[in-house]
Amino acid sequence: MPFKDRKDKQKFQRDWLQKRKDDFFKGKKCRRCGSTKDLQLHHTDPSKKVDHKIWSWKPERFREEVRKCIILCKSCHQKDKFSH
Repeated sequence: MPFKDRKDKQKFQRDWLQKRKDDFFKGKKCRRCGSTKDLQLHHTDPSKKVDHKIWSWKPERFREEVRKCIILCKSCHQKDKFSH
């Protein structure tokens, strides 16, 4: 899809990525507290993490990376980061 304005392209890309995240987390909850708000992916073994910018990856590569993760809400994810 060609865009005449760079800002239009950037907005399209941001909206597309947000929709992909929203679709992925729909119906899911935090593994620790059960919250359904502000969900994030947490790599259980940081040494196996390829990258954190996975939302635009092709489906097969995306699924492969997600298999290394658990779903946490932002609050539990922050707590987990500081407990190591």
